[in-house]
Amino acid sequence: MNKKIFYLHIPKTGGTSLNNDISKLCPGIRKFTHVEGIIRDPNNNHSLDTYRFISGHLFLNEALSFFPPDKWLYICLIRDPIQQLESHINWVLKITEDQSSDFFRNHGPIFQNMSFEIRGMDLEEPEGIRKLVTKILDNDLYRNLFDNCQTRYLTRRSKAPVTYNDLYSAIDSIHKHFKLIGPIELYQDYLKELSHLLHVPLSGHSSRQNINQQKINLFDTEEKMGLIKPFLQYDQQLYNMILLKIQELFKRHP
Repeated sequence: MNKKIFYLHIPKTGGTSLNNDISKLCPGIRKFTHVEGIIRDPNNNHSLDTYRFISGHLFLNEALSFFPPDKWLYICLIRDPIQQLESHINWVLKITEDQSSDFFRNHGPIFQNMSFEIRGMDLEEPEGIRKLVTKILDNDLYRNLFDNCQTRYLTRRSKAPVTYNDLYSAIDSIHKHFKLIGPIELYQDYLKELSHLLHVPLSGHSSRQNINQQKINLFDTEEKMGLIKPFLQYDQQLYNMILLKIQELFKRHP
């Protein structure tokens, strides 16, 4: 493995599992996860030179400026868009589930307040989803988290709504920069392909980790799905394209 590995970790797509499983594939590899914490801190001078695996919640334009693809092997996981959005919202709700917990304290006032706000929307009812939609349309933070999040991460950090041009840019970037990108729903096949790519044996069975057990099913009616669909449309097209492509790849490496 000549190149170092950069894993672009889109939120709620199984990244905790992959961050852990890379140590099984490459025992002893020096890794740094959640690199966004130091990349976005202008006062941090932590050196990343000695790490062979780095992952983080970075938008692609941020990642490319720090981890050039000629030196780093880019990989990524994606997820069914409805499941990803639902999981992302449930993650925000979990922040205020226990206000005495480290999980609550480790998230600053911005996300704490957002969690309280979403709790007050009653998302199990269509009117609550309408309130969420209004927030996504009007609020930059909500838009960054919940408007076609996967397409957004594969393009750039922006306050603007995701458009068809962003989808086109994401598809182009995948072809240019990524050696492996696939769905978490086919995780075992993804790990097998990653082992081929890294020329290492696949050791044992891996299971999903960091799964929220207090999940609320948010989009369980056609009415609620219709309300949220505009914020999934580009992610869905991207997911469908990647799913077809990776299934063809898996067939070549049974």
